[in-house]
This record gives sequence, structure tokens and C-alpha cells, in this order.
Amino acid sequence: MLVWTTKDDNGKAVQWTGEVGSPESMMADDDWTKETFKPGDELVLILASEVRPPNGVIDQIKRATGQVACDTRGKRVPGFCRPLTKADQERRDKAAAEADKSKN
Repeated sequence: MLVWTTKDDNGKAVQWTGEVGSPESMMADDDWTKETFKPGDELVLILASEVRPPNGVIDQIKRATGQVACDTRGKRVPGFCRPLTKADQERRDKAAAEADKSKN
């Protein structure tokens, strides 16, 4: 299970839970480690159609950059869930700084 917080249409924080494969399969098939996702990482979660808010089955996880981090629908590609590279982190930091500038 992954747990995350998002905002509803009224701006209220809502905690969601989403199912992924077993820890063993995610580690073996998708290279998950304790470094794969960290608190504060911005992710886009694609949920299966059988969503019952605030719970769902996660089909795909993308990083904020659009890079597919995990595809839990059986499309196993080694290295999908690797930690962010230095270049990924630099792009993320740059995008966050630009977003902050546009708010001011």
C-alpha cells in the first residue's frame, strides 16, 4: 500500500491509500528499494477504474517530470522504479523554483 495526501475540489486535504503489487514482486520485478520514493516526492498516480475514494488500485506511477516510475499492470521493465538521477533531481528543483517565481 502507498499512502498519500491530496486536496479535494474544496481544497481540503484528503488521505488516500492505493494498492500495488506485493513488496516482494515490486522489489524483484521493478527494482523498488527504500530509496525509490521519499516523503515529499511529487508523483502522478494512475488508478484503476475500480476506485472507491479515498482508496484505489494503482495502475501506474509517474514522477512529476512525466517519467514512468512504475507500471503495476504487468509490464515489467527492470529499472522502472529506480531512484531519481541527479539530472532528474536538478530538473525537479528547477521546475519547483520556476513555479515559486510564478506565484510571486
